[in-house]
Amino acid sequence: MYDVIVIGAGPAGLVCAAELEKLGEKVIVIEKDKRIGEPVECAGLFNIDGLGRLGIKKGPYVLNEARGARFISASGAFAEIKAKESKAYVTDRGEFDRFLAKSYKGELTLGEAAVSARRVKGGFEVATPERKLEGKQVVIATGHDTAIHKFFGLEAPKQFISTAQCEIKGVTGGKDFVEMYVGSVAPGFFAWVIPVSDDTARIGVGVCEGNVHEHMEGFLKRLKKEGRFKEKNKVLCKSGGLIPLYEPGLAVEKNGAYLVGDAAGQVKATTGGGVMIGCLAAKTLARAIHDGSNYERNLEVINKELYNHLLIRNVINKFGDEQYEHMVAFLNRPEIKKIIEEKGDMDFVGPLMDAVMSNPAMMMQALKFLGKGVMF
Repeated sequence: MYDVIVIGAGPAGLVCAAELEKLGEKVIVIEKDKRIGEPVECAGLFNIDGLGRLGIKKGPYVLNEARGARFISASGAFAEIKAKESKAYVTDRGEFDRFLAKSYKGELTLGEAAVSARRVKGGFEVATPERKLEGKQVVIATGHDTAIHKFFGLEAPKQFISTAQCEIKGVTGGKDFVEMYVGSVAPGFFAWVIPVSDDTARIGVGVCEGNVHEHMEGFLKRLKKEGRFKEKNKVLCKSGGLIPLYEPGLAVEKNGAYLVGDAAGQVKATTGGGVMIGCLAAKTLARAIHDGSNYERNLEVINKELYNHLLIRNVINKFGDEQYEHMVAFLNRPEIKKIIEEKGDMDFVGPLMDAVMSNPAMMMQALKFLGKGVMF
């Protein structure tokens, strides 16, 4: 019998397994796909500070470095936030996952899906089409695939963002800035242009309502009209998928079975990013399993940040195109830019929120902006 069976070899599953192995636990990881990191369903933009928190070094998975972001409204108005140094890596997501896998030296089986599970004496029996595995505890790190949750009596996230993305060669705009397009172009979320190199970019859309492919088609037409690329430009690849959203109160453990990463909805509602937060949760889970502490209680700091992201998303989801114009103007104020550049963090927004709320003049400006059709 294994100490821990990890279902899923994405970042959260791999990080959790590697940590458990280092702590002396007998672990097996099973992954339904035949190759780690595929298929790709991620924009591959990672916070450099977040990787540092996890102790993950820069590697061959890095394709580009971005030092800022542009927030672009329906009218084309934009706010540019930039730093003196690189803030994010644009990555080959498949290579990133395979890079993480090198840190795990234990048992790993690819092309083997968990199809059911049941309680047995001393733990769980997890069934695959090939065999039955027994483990004292089980980690569920299956991403947005939540079919296995029910066998452990755990609820799955219920809200999802639908995404579509393509990588196109010959896109203008340089390689230093990530672009986020807000408003009716992508209801309930945003559209993006992420530079992979000087002339190649990932272009995508996420929506919480409507047909994502129709919105993607509309966004591509807009970019073509603006001269960002031409019809003849080569599409290198296409991807897309579902992003679960964080749900406060969702149980992430029950009688020795645990959810982590996207399978637990440990995803930032502002950006849809879940790799850094999910991997932090995976390290927390590994320690909790090893020392017998309470996983949910140990997630308090992470959950607070996820809740902060959810609060921001709930506010901006009330915006229409006109309100987003006000938001861009607000972000263009020198004092706002300065504090974002000093306190901004792609994963932990709490320090930025505290800095704004502790400055009376800035707080009044924020309330004035929010009052233009949203809160008052």
